[in-house]
Amino acid sequence: MESWRWAYGLLAVSAILLITAPALIYLRRRPEDYGLLPDGEIPVNTKDNKKTDDSTDSVWSVAEARKTLAFWLILLTTSTIFLAQTATNLHAVPHFQAKGIDFEASVLVVFTFAMTSALMTVPWGWVMDKLHVRYVIAIVSCIYFLSMVIIVNADTFAGSILFGLVFGIAQGGWTVSQRIVVPNYFGRKSVGGIRAQMGLITAFINPIGPLLAGAIKDYSGDYHIAFTIFGGRFLLSAIMILIARPPKIRI
Repeated sequence: MESWRWAYGLLAVSAILLITAPALIYLRRRPEDYGLLPDGEIPVNTKDNKKTDDSTDSVWSVAEARKTLAFWLILLTTSTIFLAQTATNLHAVPHFQAKGIDFEASVLVVFTFAMTSALMTVPWGWVMDKLHVRYVIAIVSCIYFLSMVIIVNADTFAGSILFGLVFGIAQGGWTVSQRIVVPNYFGRKSVGGIRAQMGLITAFINPIGPLLAGAIKDYSGDYHIAFTIFGGRFLLSAIMILIARPPKIRI
Protein backbone atom coordinates (compact mmCIF):
# COMPACT_ATOMS: atom_id res chain seq x y z
CA MET A 1 0.00 0.00 0.00
CA GLU A 2 3.00 2.34 0.04
CA SER A 3 3.88 2.38 -3.64
CA TRP A 4 3.34 5.05 -6.29
CA ARG A 5 1.11 2.62 -8.18
CA TRP A 6 -1.41 2.63 -5.35
CA ALA A 7 -1.20 6.42 -5.09
CA TYR A 8 -1.90 6.98 -8.78
CA GLY A 9 -4.60 4.31 -8.74
CA LEU A 10 -6.38 6.11 -5.93
CA LEU A 11 -6.00 9.40 -7.80
CA ALA A 12 -7.63 7.84 -10.86
CA VAL A 13 -10.55 6.50 -8.83
CA SER A 14 -10.93 9.86 -7.07
CA ALA A 15 -11.00 11.66 -10.42
CA ILE A 16 -13.77 9.38 -11.69
CA LEU A 17 -15.85 9.78 -8.54
CA LEU A 18 -15.27 13.49 -7.90
CA ILE A 19 -14.94 14.88 -11.44
CA THR A 20 -16.27 12.58 -14.15
CA ALA A 21 -19.41 11.35 -12.38
CA PRO A 22 -20.63 14.81 -11.19
CA ALA A 23 -19.91 16.24 -14.65
CA LEU A 24 -22.06 13.59 -16.32
CA ILE A 25 -24.87 14.17 -13.85
CA TYR A 26 -24.92 17.94 -13.40
CA LEU A 27 -23.20 19.72 -16.30
CA ARG A 28 -25.29 20.99 -19.20
CA ARG A 29 -24.22 22.38 -22.58
CA ARG A 30 -25.89 25.80 -22.57
CA PRO A 31 -28.58 27.47 -20.43
CA GLU A 32 -30.53 28.29 -23.63
CA ASP A 33 -31.19 24.57 -24.07
CA TYR A 34 -33.37 24.82 -20.94
CA GLY A 35 -35.10 28.11 -21.66
CA LEU A 36 -32.64 30.12 -19.57
CA LEU A 37 -30.01 32.78 -20.14
CA PRO A 38 -26.59 33.11 -18.44
CA ASP A 39 -25.84 35.35 -15.48
CA GLY A 40 -29.45 35.69 -14.41
CA GLU A 41 -30.62 37.53 -17.52
CA ILE A 42 -34.38 37.50 -18.08
CA PRO A 43 -35.46 35.79 -21.34
CA VAL A 44 -37.28 38.14 -23.73
CA ASN A 45 -40.39 36.75 -25.40
CA THR A 46 -40.83 37.29 -29.13
CA LYS A 47 -44.16 37.86 -30.92
CA ASP A 48 -44.69 34.13 -31.39
CA ASN A 49 -44.06 33.66 -27.65
CA LYS A 50 -40.70 31.94 -28.14
CA LYS A 51 -37.69 32.97 -26.14
CA THR A 52 -34.82 34.64 -27.95
CA ASP A 53 -31.56 32.74 -28.19
CA ASP A 54 -28.27 34.56 -27.58
CA SER A 55 -29.84 37.90 -28.48
CA THR A 56 -26.94 39.89 -26.99
CA ASP A 57 -24.19 37.31 -27.34
CA SER A 58 -21.45 37.82 -29.91
CA VAL A 59 -21.48 34.92 -32.38
CA TRP A 60 -18.29 33.96 -34.23
CA SER A 61 -17.52 30.79 -36.12
CA VAL A 62 -14.09 29.22 -35.76
CA ALA A 63 -13.07 30.39 -39.23
CA GLU A 64 -14.26 33.95 -38.58
CA ALA A 65 -12.51 34.16 -35.22
CA ARG A 66 -9.27 32.90 -36.75
CA LYS A 67 -9.22 35.90 -39.10
CA THR A 68 -9.15 38.42 -36.25
CA LEU A 69 -6.07 39.92 -34.64
CA ALA A 70 -7.57 39.25 -31.22
CA PHE A 71 -7.56 35.47 -31.85
CA TRP A 72 -3.80 35.39 -32.51
CA LEU A 73 -2.96 37.77 -29.68
CA ILE A 74 -4.98 35.67 -27.24
CA LEU A 75 -3.26 32.55 -28.56
CA LEU A 76 0.19 34.12 -28.13
CA THR A 77 -0.71 35.40 -24.67
CA THR A 78 -2.01 32.07 -23.39
CA SER A 79 0.89 30.15 -24.94
CA THR A 80 3.42 32.51 -23.39
CA ILE A 81 1.87 32.34 -19.94
CA PHE A 82 1.44 28.57 -20.01
CA LEU A 83 5.05 28.08 -21.11
CA ALA A 84 6.45 30.12 -18.22
CA GLN A 85 3.89 28.95 -15.65
CA THR A 86 4.37 25.25 -16.35
CA ALA A 87 8.14 25.57 -16.15
CA THR A 88 7.93 27.45 -12.86
CA ASN A 89 5.59 24.83 -11.40
CA LEU A 90 8.13 22.10 -12.16
CA HIS A 91 11.37 23.89 -11.34
CA ALA A 92 10.48 25.98 -8.27
CA VAL A 93 11.33 23.17 -5.82
CA PRO A 94 14.73 22.31 -7.38
CA HIS A 95 15.51 26.03 -7.49
CA PHE A 96 14.89 26.52 -3.78
CA GLN A 97 16.76 23.34 -2.92
CA ALA A 98 19.74 24.69 -4.84
CA LYS A 99 19.43 27.83 -2.71
CA GLY A 100 19.95 25.71 0.41
CA ILE A 101 16.32 25.29 1.46
CA ASP A 102 15.66 21.69 2.48
CA PHE A 103 13.30 19.43 0.55
CA GLU A 104 10.41 19.50 3.04
CA ALA A 105 10.41 23.30 3.16
CA SER A 106 10.63 23.50 -0.63
CA VAL A 107 7.63 21.21 -1.02
CA LEU A 108 5.72 23.50 1.36
CA VAL A 109 6.18 26.23 -1.24
CA VAL A 110 4.23 24.14 -3.73
CA PHE A 111 1.48 23.62 -1.16
CA THR A 112 1.44 27.38 -0.52
CA PHE A 113 0.92 28.44 -4.12
CA ALA A 114 -1.51 25.59 -4.83
CA MET A 115 -3.67 26.45 -1.81
CA THR A 116 -3.47 30.18 -2.48
CA SER A 117 -4.46 29.59 -6.10
CA ALA A 118 -7.53 27.61 -5.05
CA LEU A 119 -8.60 30.21 -2.47
CA MET A 120 -8.14 33.13 -4.88
CA THR A 121 -10.40 31.85 -7.64
CA VAL A 122 -13.52 33.29 -6.00
CA PRO A 123 -12.09 36.81 -5.37
CA TRP A 124 -10.76 36.88 -8.93
CA GLY A 125 -14.26 35.98 -10.12
CA TRP A 126 -15.57 39.06 -8.33
CA VAL A 127 -12.89 41.17 -9.99
CA MET A 128 -13.94 39.88 -13.42
CA ASP A 129 -17.49 41.00 -12.72
CA LYS A 130 -16.09 44.55 -12.67
CA LEU A 131 -13.25 44.46 -15.22
CA HIS A 132 -13.00 43.11 -18.74
CA VAL A 133 -11.09 39.84 -18.88
CA ARG A 134 -8.20 41.34 -20.87
CA TYR A 135 -7.47 43.80 -18.07
CA VAL A 136 -7.62 40.96 -15.56
CA ILE A 137 -5.15 38.88 -17.59
CA ALA A 138 -2.84 41.90 -17.83
CA ILE A 139 -2.96 42.32 -14.03
CA VAL A 140 -2.39 38.59 -13.56
CA SER A 141 0.62 38.72 -15.90
CA CYS A 142 2.12 41.58 -13.90
CA ILE A 143 1.64 39.64 -10.65
CA TYR A 144 3.34 36.65 -12.29
CA PHE A 145 6.21 38.99 -13.20
CA LEU A 146 6.45 40.11 -9.58
CA SER A 147 6.65 36.46 -8.49
CA MET A 148 9.59 35.97 -10.88
CA VAL A 149 11.37 38.93 -9.29
CA ILE A 150 10.82 37.33 -5.89
CA ILE A 151 11.94 33.82 -6.87
CA VAL A 152 15.16 35.13 -8.41
CA ASN A 153 16.05 37.04 -5.24
CA ALA A 154 14.61 34.77 -2.53
CA ASP A 155 17.23 32.70 -0.71
CA THR A 156 15.43 32.12 2.60
CA PHE A 157 12.41 30.06 3.62
CA ALA A 158 10.40 33.24 4.24
CA GLY A 159 11.27 34.46 0.76
CA SER A 160 10.18 31.18 -0.78
CA ILE A 161 6.83 31.35 1.02
CA LEU A 162 6.37 34.93 -0.20
CA PHE A 163 6.96 33.66 -3.73
CA GLY A 164 4.39 30.91 -3.17
CA LEU A 165 1.78 33.43 -2.03
CA VAL A 166 2.33 35.85 -4.93
CA PHE A 167 2.58 33.10 -7.54
CA GLY A 168 -0.57 31.50 -6.13
CA ILE A 169 -2.49 34.77 -6.34
CA ALA A 170 -1.55 35.07 -10.00
CA GLN A 171 -2.32 31.43 -10.68
CA GLY A 172 -5.78 31.77 -9.16
CA GLY A 173 -6.54 34.66 -11.50
CA TRP A 174 -5.15 32.82 -14.50
CA THR A 175 -7.17 29.69 -13.70
CA VAL A 176 -10.38 31.68 -13.98
CA SER A 177 -9.54 34.21 -16.69
CA GLN A 178 -8.07 31.83 -19.25
CA ARG A 179 -11.33 29.87 -19.25
CA ILE A 180 -13.56 32.83 -20.05
CA VAL A 181 -11.39 34.89 -22.37
CA VAL A 182 -12.55 33.07 -25.53
CA PRO A 183 -16.32 33.25 -24.86
CA ASN A 184 -15.96 36.88 -23.78
CA TYR A 185 -14.35 37.73 -27.11
CA PHE A 186 -16.13 35.43 -29.55
CA GLY A 187 -19.32 34.26 -27.86
CA ARG A 188 -20.23 30.85 -26.52
CA LYS A 189 -21.55 28.98 -29.55
CA SER A 190 -18.14 28.15 -31.04
CA VAL A 191 -16.09 28.29 -27.84
CA GLY A 192 -15.27 24.58 -28.03
CA GLY A 193 -13.90 24.77 -31.56
CA ILE A 194 -11.95 27.98 -30.96
CA ARG A 195 -10.39 26.72 -27.75
CA ALA A 196 -9.59 23.40 -29.38
CA GLN A 197 -7.61 25.11 -32.13
CA MET A 198 -5.77 27.25 -29.62
CA GLY A 199 -5.17 24.24 -27.40
CA LEU A 200 -3.67 22.28 -30.29
CA ILE A 201 -0.92 24.90 -30.57
CA THR A 202 -0.39 25.50 -26.86
CA ALA A 203 -0.07 21.75 -26.32
CA PHE A 204 3.09 21.80 -28.41
CA ILE A 205 4.43 25.00 -26.80
CA ASN A 206 3.85 24.08 -23.13
CA PRO A 207 6.62 21.44 -22.87
CA ILE A 208 9.19 23.90 -24.19
CA GLY A 209 9.19 25.86 -20.92
CA PRO A 210 10.34 23.07 -18.58
CA LEU A 211 12.89 21.85 -21.15
CA LEU A 212 14.21 25.37 -21.63
CA ALA A 213 14.52 25.99 -17.89
CA GLY A 214 16.33 22.70 -17.39
CA ALA A 215 18.73 23.36 -20.26
CA ILE A 216 19.52 26.86 -18.99
CA LYS A 217 20.13 25.49 -15.49
CA ASP A 218 22.52 22.84 -16.83
CA TYR A 219 24.36 25.45 -18.89
CA SER A 220 24.56 28.29 -16.36
CA GLY A 221 24.47 26.36 -13.08
CA ASP A 222 21.28 27.94 -11.71
CA TYR A 223 17.77 29.04 -12.65
CA HIS A 224 18.29 32.81 -12.49
CA ILE A 225 18.46 33.31 -16.25
CA ALA A 226 15.45 31.04 -16.84
CA PHE A 227 13.22 32.84 -14.34
CA THR A 228 14.40 36.21 -15.66
CA ILE A 229 13.34 35.14 -19.16
CA PHE A 230 9.99 33.98 -17.81
CA GLY A 231 9.51 37.32 -16.08
CA GLY A 232 10.04 39.07 -19.40
CA ARG A 233 7.54 36.76 -21.06
CA PHE A 234 4.92 37.55 -18.44
CA LEU A 235 5.37 41.27 -19.13
CA LEU A 236 5.10 40.58 -22.85
CA SER A 237 1.85 38.72 -22.18
CA ALA A 238 0.41 41.75 -20.40
CA ILE A 239 1.23 43.96 -23.39
CA MET A 240 -0.18 41.53 -25.95
CA ILE A 241 -3.50 41.03 -24.17
CA LEU A 242 -3.97 44.78 -23.77
CA ILE A 243 -3.48 45.17 -27.52
CA ALA A 244 -6.07 42.43 -28.13
CA ARG A 245 -9.16 44.61 -28.32
CA PRO A 246 -12.42 42.68 -28.60
CA PRO A 247 -13.57 42.43 -32.23
CA LYS A 248 -16.77 44.09 -33.34
CA ILE A 249 -19.80 42.20 -32.07
CA ARG A 250 -21.39 39.81 -34.55
CA ILE A 251 -25.01 38.81 -33.95
